[in-house]
Amino acid sequence: MLKPITTSMQSWLTKLTFALSISVFLIACEEPNGIGLEFQGKLPIETFYNDSLKVNSSTVWQDSSFTSGAEGVVVGRYEDPILGDVTASGYTLVNLPLSVKQDSIKFNLNTANYVYDSASLLLKYNKFLYGDTTAKMKLSVYRMTGKLNETKRYIGSESIEFDPVALGSREFGVRDLKNLKGDSTRLIRIKLNDDFAKNLWSISNKAEGTDLTKFSEFLKGLVIIPSADSKMCANFIFSNSTSVFSSLTLYSHEKDKTEKYSTDFTLTRTRFSNIKSSLEGLPIEKRFAKGKMLQSKDTNNRTYVQGGSGLSTRIEIPNLASTIVKGKVAINRAEIIVEPAVGTYNDFLRLPTFLQMTETATTDGLQVYRNAAGVPFVATNAGYNKTTNQYVFNITDYAQKLSQSSKNSSSFIITIPTNDEAGRVILNASNTKIKLYYTVSNN
Repeated sequence: MLKPITTSMQSWLTKLTFALSISVFLIACEEPNGIGLEFQGKLPIETFYNDSLKVNSSTVWQDSSFTSGAEGVVVGRYEDPILGDVTASGYTLVNLPLSVKQDSIKFNLNTANYVYDSASLLLKYNKFLYGDTTAKMKLSVYRMTGKLNETKRYIGSESIEFDPVALGSREFGVRDLKNLKGDSTRLIRIKLNDDFAKNLWSISNKAEGTDLTKFSEFLKGLVIIPSADSKMCANFIFSNSTSVFSSLTLYSHEKDKTEKYSTDFTLTRTRFSNIKSSLEGLPIEKRFAKGKMLQSKDTNNRTYVQGGSGLSTRIEIPNLASTIVKGKVAINRAEIIVEPAVGTYNDFLRLPTFLQMTETATTDGLQVYRNAAGVPFVATNAGYNKTTNQYVFNITDYAQKLSQSSKNSSSFIITIPTNDEAGRVILNASNTKIKLYYTVSNN
């Protein structure tokens, strides 16, 4: 509804315009636009509020949801009454140990003086936990037979071949991940079979243990897969961004001594998560197709967003550009508001803390705009407000640029910012709206 601003609202907007100008100055990556200042001395002016612009919502299954490059991987499985079964598996390269002299990576332990004991994969929990946390999760480790490309960006639908015989398995619950105080310094230890471990032990001081390229041929990587009856997902740290992180560890002791010695093969190289939803629980017969839109009217006025799998919500405001370029316009504030559908989330299927809105092209491919480095142009992020049950995206700067013809799209893709999680949100398309406050010069 288009309404002139009252005197009290005008006063509020004047303050808001000033605050926004300061905000833009502080956070923008380029020079501020001086929102609203270009009309100084050009009276008469009128300020308007519009919340009746048409908004089209749809779900799109993107084929470019990258899950590599994150500090960890998400692994597990949970049952979703809306999206069906959701399964996440982790793929990782293994690094040679850092030598004692800290000057190179190589496995140079003098095995003649040490006795091999065992080997385990140690997984460090990384806060994200999703699904039925009262149930157990079972993870199995496999040896990769296909090759993982270190220069490639992997998406959530990709996978790599592996030997079907498990190297080891472990079942555990949430209390194995963190204690009653919520501390999460514990490691999930998955003991690996002796044949694999002794084979790894045997390469010490050999070419496979001192040259990373040859080691990568010897051990192409590891795959971590949940059992079919697991009911929760967790994220594990594979980078060295914390003092404790995941590793493949060999245990030994010096001959005639009892003190244990550990050798850590870190997982700090390339890794990614494979995340997929069966979609069997969707309340429609029509299935999603890669790169194609499914209008909200065909999905009971709901749209879908899921981390890592590529399920995203597309927002299009067909009249936005024509509205704000009509006459001389200054944008005071512009917001896009989305709401989770009531009854689609609970303590186990929690809402994402943040959603991300990215500019997208209006072509059939529905690809997001990216720069030369492949990084998307993010319009804004929005945190979930429990009080209002809303995510509010501030697109003021974007709308101002649109009014100045430096933007040429009025559509966006909503995703979860981190794709090493497998959470999701179901949005009520009926309540998706844009609020626009703007000033028009009549001169």
